[in-house]
Amino acid sequence: MTAWYLIRSFGMLAWVAFSLTVALGATAAVGGRSAAAVDRRTVRQLLHRGTAVVGLVALVVHLVLVVLDSYVDVNLAGALVPFTAGWEALAVGLGTLGAYAILLAALMGWARRWFVDHAAERTWRWLHGAAYVGWGLSLVHAILAGTDSSSSWAIATYVAGSALVALALVVRVVGRARRTVVRRADGTFDPYRPATLPAGSRQLEEVSR
Repeated sequence: MTAWYLIRSFGMLAWVAFSLTVALGATAAVGGRSAAAVDRRTVRQLLHRGTAVVGLVALVVHLVLVVLDSYVDVNLAGALVPFTAGWEALAVGLGTLGAYAILLAALMGWARRWFVDHAAERTWRWLHGAAYVGWGLSLVHAILAGTDSSSSWAIATYVAGSALVALALVVRVVGRARRTVVRRADGTFDPYRPATLPAGSRQLEEVSR
């Protein structure tokens, strides 16, 4: 049973880390244009990336332990192919889909510069938004697969993590401001340069944060 406790611990660690990641990511662009506001956004971005790394490492350990554990019938194929596991196929399948969505979001985070340089920031936002789907699926997976999901500490963790993400989304919606992005001469966008050029010199596009 020691392996099962480790599996559960790393799974819960991954979900808590991803809850922080999603909340920090949702509020990463919220704030004014002052130097202090920019500094706060920078700190949130760094924390966002740091918690994402912690979550991904915990997720990998969780997956490896599940496959190696003899207590449940989940081989590598069952863990990687949704809804084919020999134990709790629905719960494990939802966890697999959630993991894929989170990995997609992480990949998009790494590739953001490429999307920005190719005038595809809207596409990047949609793909990076898979983190919300992955977070939600991982919550359902944790509730269905966790043998201690009915315990008070687990319920408190789920409620606290969900409330944090919900609050972050409210802050994002309420505090979201439209900003102007400059289109470069080669057709790509520069999201970091203020649009102060004379009207007609370059095309401007309003992008919602």
